[in-house]
Amino acid sequence: MKLTSKEIIHLFARSLLLWFGLPFIAVGLYVVTASDWLGVHFYFTPLASVPGRVVGSQETNFAIDEERVYETFYRYQVQGQALVGSSFSTVAPMRPDTTAEVEYCLNRPSLSRLKNTNTGPFGFMGLIAGLVFICMGSTIVSKTLLAKWRILAILKDIAVTQAICQKLEAKAFRSDDTKDDYVAHYLYRANGHQYMHLSETIENNIVGKNELIAYQQNAPDNAVLVADLPPFLQAKISDICK
Repeated sequence: MKLTSKEIIHLFARSLLLWFGLPFIAVGLYVVTASDWLGVHFYFTPLASVPGRVVGSQETNFAIDEERVYETFYRYQVQGQALVGSSFSTVAPMRPDTTAEVEYCLNRPSLSRLKNTNTGPFGFMGLIAGLVFICMGSTIVSKTLLAKWRILAILKDIAVTQAICQKLEAKAFRSDDTKDDYVAHYLYRANGHQYMHLSETIENNIVGKNELIAYQQNAPDNAVLVADLPPFLQAKISDICK
């Protein structure tokens, strides 16, 4: 079965999980870029400190626990070299010409921060939170894309047969929202062999029920219930079966 480019886009665009995962990645990237990712250097490299002089401060668009984050600009010298830097904190901004302690990396003096501040608005924990969001979103998106690619592989080398639901099992991880979710075990035959297909369902009375299942002829264990496909694909498969 051949699909047009429009139909392939339709197949991927209909996935709610795909659109659910992408915002996680976007939020994660935003938080990571605005977090203290440069501050990692301060945990693994030798540090030194020198007096610095505040040039000015400005209020940012970021807030932590409803406290506004301020960016402070400063000047300092290392071995006669004049350097500038900025750091972030929720502490009230310092006045210009205030003396403040500047920490810097010995192997990279231009990488610095004021004592007890961060190199990014969200701090080091923001970096961890951002990475967690990216990992969660990437996992959701990658699983969704893999499932769609498996469907495309089935459609390119499709065969259709009957599958019977042999048993239902409660999902391993259940919450109040998913307490009525089950995993249905469907048995089907292809090329003289038996295969098992698992499908999530909320129905609890389908044991012994027959369903049409589409599988990939050169890899029969790659299968999907026809009822789980988008309506336009169900219609195409129905035309094949006539």
